[in-house]
This record gives sequence, C-alpha cells and structure tokens, in this order.
Amino acid sequence: RGSAPPTPPAPAPQPIAPPEGPQAPAADPRSGPFPNRIPPSEEPPKDAPPAPVDGEQAARAAWSSARAQLQAGRGLEALAGYDALLEAHGARALIENNRRAIDAGRLAARALVEGPRGLLAGTAEMKRGRLEVDYTFSDPRMLERDFSAEKPFASELFTDAVPDKGEVVLKGATGLFHVLVYTSDVRLEVEGTAVVAQDLGLMATSEGDRFRAVLLNLCNTRFKLKKGDAARVQPGHVLWFMGEGVWSGADPGEHGFIKIAERASAKLEPGERVKLGLTRKGARLEGGLESKSDGVFLEGTVKGDDDATLGSARVGVFTNGGELRVKRVFISGVVDMDWFARYVKDLGASDTGPP
Repeated sequence: RGSAPPTPPAPAPQPIAPPEGPQAPAADPRSGPFPNRIPPSEEPPKDAPPAPVDGEQAARAAWSSARAQLQAGRGLEALAGYDALLEAHGARALIENNRRAIDAGRLAARALVEGPRGLLAGTAEMKRGRLEVDYTFSDPRMLERDFSAEKPFASELFTDAVPDKGEVVLKGATGLFHVLVYTSDVRLEVEGTAVVAQDLGLMATSEGDRFRAVLLNLCNTRFKLKKGDAARVQPGHVLWFMGEGVWSGADPGEHGFIKIAERASAKLEPGERVKLGLTRKGARLEGGLESKSDGVFLEGTVKGDDDATLGSARVGVFTNGGELRVKRVFISGVVDMDWFARYVKDLGASDTGPP
C-alpha cells in the first residue's frame, strides 16, 4: 500500500553540436548505382506536343510532290504519289475541284510505267510489238475514256453516239475513234447491227492538221465522184482515199476523193448482224464485210495524185446517214511511239499543280 513516486519530467532537447574537424562533402545525387540519372530538379522541360497538321496544306504538299516526280520522269514514284494523294485527301474540296488535272497527271504517270496500254481503260496486251485490245461496251467507262465521238469528215448531218444496253448506237455523221494513234500496221474489226443498212463503215484518219483518211464505205448513197453537174454517186461498197491533195481536180479548200476499189452492187439488209474489217499494211489497204445477205472483200494501194499516202492514223467506225449498233471493237496494231511520247508529255503538262 502506498503511492508510487512521481514520474520525473523529460529532459529538454539539447542542440546537436557539429562534429569537430573538417566536414565531408554532401553526396552527389549522380553517384551511386545510377550515376547518369539527372536529378528531377535539373531535368530539361519536355517538348510541347506537335501542332496539328493542316489538312489543306498536307494535300497541297502531297500533290506537289507527285507532280514533281512526274515532271522528273519517275513514273513509279509519281503514280504512287497520286494514288496516296487520292486515298488520303480525295474528299477535300481542293482535290475534288481539280480532279481533271490530277487525273491527267496520274494517267501520264501510269503511261510512263506501262507504255501505251497505260492510257486505256480496256484490258490491252502487247504481243510481238503490237498492242491488242478487245472492247464490249457493258462498262460506259470504256467508251468515255478510250474513244471519242466526233464528226468524221465535213457533213451537214448531226453527230450522235449513245450507249444503249451494252452497245453504242451511231447515227447521222458520226465517227467513233480509238484514242491511240497507230502506224500503217493495224487491223480493226467491228461487230454490230446495221439498223439502217447504208452509208456506214470503217476508217483511219490522219493525226495532225492536214486531213487525210481511208474508208471502207458500205452501201454508199452519198459520196460522189467528179464535181458539179457531172457528180454522180458511186453505189455499192467502196474503198476511198480522201483528203487534202488526194485528188488534183478538187476545188481549193475541199477534200478530194480517189476510189481505191469497189463493188458496184450492195445487198445488205436492214437489221442484219454485220462484221466489218479494215487492215492497213504500209500503203496497202484491205476492207471487208460479212453478213447473212452480203459479203465483200476489197483491196488496193493508198496513193494520192500528189504521190503521197496516209501516215499514222486513228482508227474507228463511222456512219454517214446510216445507223449502226456497235457491239464489239477489236484492234491489233503498232502504236506510233513518237505520237505517244508527245501525248504523254502534253497530258502531264495538264496537271499544273495546286492553285
């Protein structure tokens, strides 16, 4: 019994005296197991996040780059650049509003890579130096890109070429010409239906300012020989050579005609299926027709009164008052490579770059 003695008070804290003698330096934070670590207080500031890239500016840069590759003649790089441009920026107004120029540049790049067949929408093959392409017209793009519809020669008739149910209907004075230019080594075949079985056929027309052409003219009722009161229609099936300087008796400014070969009778019936053929081999020309009611084969030499013949030319099918539904076009020929080089150069120049 009893009480415990009181707890003694805690001693007051005493200051710690510095050690006597020289003091050791403070430890370097770069020492130890990670000597290259930068102390947090000395770390450089982090880079700011990159500013967002302006889409319009990126599209302009991509377009300019593709065009520069094309101008330098680097077809593969240019084609890849145009494809990347369209994939990444095709929906932009800059691209949509200038699509014609961009498509021209891309087509020129493709032609540099693939040669003449690169200009075509149709599937073409090169066989022993000849380009071969076979068309049906179920796809309208074939007609729009690989052919031109135009007046084939001077005429007061209208021009009309309309796609219809996988065929192309030609009326009036209309020529449907392939886009490529061929040397005098070419074969053209056309299959279709002669709805109005007269004044239709195949032709090859010169490239350039001086008009010259050869024609397989079937069931002719319009072209005449001679002039003035002496002019008479040459009936039947005729191979013609026409153009400037061909006939010495033509009046100035008019296109003269020379008859290469003929058959004075024609028996083709309206609505019949027909197969037409035209072959150029140097100065030689052959033309023919196959149908149920009629058939003909004509041949001769292409030479005008000026002793000149027909050079490189586009080939196509025409009407001159008749009506023809074209179902198939086949071409096998040697492309004029001088023309090809000029055409691709002009095509590439059509892309003038971002405005």
